[in-house]
Amino acid sequence: MTGERRRRLFLLILGAIVVAWLAGQPMTLGAVSGVAHQDTGMASALLNTAQQVGGALGLAALSTISTSAADDRLPDAAANLYRAMGAKDFPLLAKAGEALTHGYTMAFVAAAVMFLAGLVVTFVAVNAGRQQHTEGAAPVHMG
Repeated sequence: MTGERRRRLFLLILGAIVVAWLAGQPMTLGAVSGVAHQDTGMASALLNTAQQVGGALGLAALSTISTSAADDRLPDAAANLYRAMGAKDFPLLAKAGEALTHGYTMAFVAAAVMFLAGLVVTFVAVNAGRQQHTEGAAPVHMG
């Protein structure tokens, strides 16, 4: 991998981290808006659980898409990659690398489609306004 490609990949990953970080606060506020003061802890816990389960299911779905797309190009693409590296079979290595790259590309395309679908649902379904704070409300203690 050339230095320019590494720099681009680093910037892409850094950008994704920043976007995820910036999305965290509004997402949490949207999840707990409209929830009674004493139930905000439970709403936050449900949000965290949903994020963990959603991340696991999303990763499983994208891995399946990637593997299926790569195997459509070359059956057992990952195994062929390792086999070709061990045997120094450069034509098979190139073919396996191309198949795996195609699989990763299809997974990223699927992730982009899911992101856009989520963005549309967010703009259509979320209508959280400003919350009204109750003055003098007693703090909530669990347990």
